[in-house]
Amino acid sequence: MRFRSFIKGLVFLFGFIGIAWGCDPEPDCQVLDWIACGSGTMQPGNITDGYGTPITTLCKPWQGPITDLGRQFDDWRIGATAGYDTYTRWSCHLDSSCSTTSTGVYCGDSVGVTFPYPSNVTINNPGDSIVTARWKGTCNDDVAYKTLTLTMWTTEYPCYAGDSIMPGNITKNGSNFDNQTTWEVIRTSNMYLYDYMTSRNISVSVGSDTDWRFTITRNDNCTASTTTTKIADTVTISTSGTINLTTPGLYTITFTWVDQHSPPCVADSVHPSKSFYVCVFKVEITKPTDSPHPIALNCQDTCIATVTPTQALGGSYTWSIDSGAGDGYFSYINNSTTLFTATEVEYDIGTVFYKVTYTKGGATAYSDEKEMIVFMMNLIALSFTDDHDIQSNSTTIVDPVWTSTKNDPVCYTKNSNIIMTGKFVITPALPVSANIYIQALDDDENENLNAYQNISISGITTDISGILSENTLYDKVHVRVLTYEWQYSTDYAYWNTAGYTGNKIYVVLSVPKAPMATPWTEVLEEACYRAEGANTEFSVASSITQSIYNSGAIYDGNDWHYTYPNPSNSYDNFYLKALLNQLYSPATMDCRDFANLTHVATNSLGLSAQYNVIKGNGDTFHTRDILAAQGSWEPTDWHFHQVGWWNSKVCDASLQLDISTTGSHIGKQSQGDMSFSEYITKLTVDTTVHSLTTGIANSFYFPADLPSH
Repeated sequence: MRFRSFIKGLVFLFGFIGIAWGCDPEPDCQVLDWIACGSGTMQPGNITDGYGTPITTLCKPWQGPITDLGRQFDDWRIGATAGYDTYTRWSCHLDSSCSTTSTGVYCGDSVGVTFPYPSNVTINNPGDSIVTARWKGTCNDDVAYKTLTLTMWTTEYPCYAGDSIMPGNITKNGSNFDNQTTWEVIRTSNMYLYDYMTSRNISVSVGSDTDWRFTITRNDNCTASTTTTKIADTVTISTSGTINLTTPGLYTITFTWVDQHSPPCVADSVHPSKSFYVCVFKVEITKPTDSPHPIALNCQDTCIATVTPTQALGGSYTWSIDSGAGDGYFSYINNSTTLFTATEVEYDIGTVFYKVTYTKGGATAYSDEKEMIVFMMNLIALSFTDDHDIQSNSTTIVDPVWTSTKNDPVCYTKNSNIIMTGKFVITPALPVSANIYIQALDDDENENLNAYQNISISGITTDISGILSENTLYDKVHVRVLTYEWQYSTDYAYWNTAGYTGNKIYVVLSVPKAPMATPWTEVLEEACYRAEGANTEFSVASSITQSIYNSGAIYDGNDWHYTYPNPSNSYDNFYLKALLNQLYSPATMDCRDFANLTHVATNSLGLSAQYNVIKGNGDTFHTRDILAAQGSWEPTDWHFHQVGWWNSKVCDASLQLDISTTGSHIGKQSQGDMSFSEYITKLTVDTTVHSLTTGIANSFYFPADLPSH
């Protein structure tokens, strides 16, 4: 047992000489002598060790292990002799409180002992215990005594003479690893310190002094400017212990040999430590950030990879990249020790992989990869927003106005933006969202209604709304075919064609009004053609009135042609469809046909025009010389006359008035610029002619076949 050898050392060192302790360079020694009583007639014996040698000098501390508390005094082999006065008896006194003021505990008032039997002292508490041998005699109950002090410690092993710290070594493959000057490089992906130490044959020995144990500290502070993030401050590591090093960084792994005595034999500042250095790094593709990552066909994409930490790792390195079986190429490759950048363009749809590899020292390769989906888009349907409802063949046109099997016209107010929604099919289907740029390029560079949208898409089909033209429509009435080339991109640099569309667009002055609130496409065709370039209500009324007069249509007021009485109500039936079909034959029309055609054409472009019926008080009224459409200058007699009516002005598309005062026939058509009174004055000398009724043409028939009469 270790303490027995320790006592043997005491036997050799105790005496009248001083003792030097390994953990107390200047021991507190005291001489054990008798404190006599009375006249000193008593002759007490000695306190002896277990070998009968008197203990005359004691140096503190005299340490004992915590596991020996509660054991009897005889285990220490301490004895006391009775002296030659055998009538004197001795007792032992124990003060276990480490304080001189503590109450004593007597083992017994008088215990009969004979040498070499020891006293029966039990020490149960750590700390200083004062053990006093007292010889009690006849001198007024006084005693003579000798005292020794035992100090009990709370740790397993005591300090002892010659104790020293003898730490072991950090070794790698059996060779010293303490004086490492470069970073030991490892890549981490749930890497653990113990796994790392084992795989690299790094071990730590305890040293020759088994009273010392080591602890391990991980220090993230490789430089003064580095932010510290510690997983653990201090961890005691055994053969199965681990420290998680999943966070990239430069680490100092320090083994410190710590005194396990309590209180310690040495100050903390003298504890030895040894360290080695680990660079835990990570190769990571930081762009793109998502995986799978979508990229449009023929578009470029940038791949960026990094090594963390960014401190140079030392030694040689190389970067490489490929995209699996992708049909593309990389360009603009730049790399440094810790940063890699490459630009790629893919020429074929499907799934490929970015794989970036970092090779350290020409042998060890580390890589990261991201999945990439190369896709294409095709336009399959097109709709328009904020346009006007129009109809064809009595059926209102509905969205989508363009598909692979239809191509319908649209109608917008002048000076408006075009807004569209395109339906696209995506190949292959996207399981993740992709940010996509859409542009529709107008083939008319003058009006330039290019439209754009930027939106996130996914799935196999997608509706992209809000595709807005960057410019507005011309600020005038016109008609054209709006031809677009549809393109898409993910990088806004390389564009792919998704399809072509070509929709006729009728551009009107304002919102169409009754009786053309939902205009016929045939009427819009005529109206936009005849009012091309008009940008005011007057210019629309004037252009249409003049154009119909000059259309080649023939005026004939002696018969019904396209306007017939409706027997069920007071409105006429206007066979508009038949008129439009025969207009350029040419058509033969009466005043009602001219007025009604003017009326519906102007209102389809947004005017609130009407018709006006003129009549005299008699059965007929006589006119001045007039020049009817395709006729000659001559007067005539009418029962009534019907004209177009806008803004209380006359729009007469059937004739010209003679405004000369000499009879030389100077023709003037009323194109919305003559008031009623001015018009009547130039039409007739009959002062009874008046406006019989004004109204809106109401009942339109589609049948091309006219009724017989």
